[in-house]
Amino acid sequence: MINRYLKNRRGELHGFGGCAKCGDRWNWKDAHAVYYSEHAGCSPLCEECWDDTTKEEKLRYYLGQLYKYDRPNFDYEKAEQMIRKQIDAFNNSPKKVEEGEKKE
Repeated sequence: MINRYLKNRRGELHGFGGCAKCGDRWNWKDAHAVYYSEHAGCSPLCEECWDDTTKEEKLRYYLGQLYKYDRPNFDYEKAEQMIRKQIDAFNNSPKKVEEGEKKE
């Protein structure tokens, strides 16, 4: 617990953002990116929280980050469709094979 606190504190002091759900900083956690265009995406959740979050919660976090900033001439409708499509695809795909587990 103290180790987690120290990692997060170090990240905060160095200006790292963090997971919108658990608050852990990106200096030691991997973010789960979802793309809303060919070259741009957002990543409000860490991989751990992504795995432990329902589809509805994922939509709330990712769409919330998308609409957080005002972007002139930005096609929000298309971006929202891409995010919804990717979250659906992730939710319908088979679970990741655990490390060390053999593929059949």
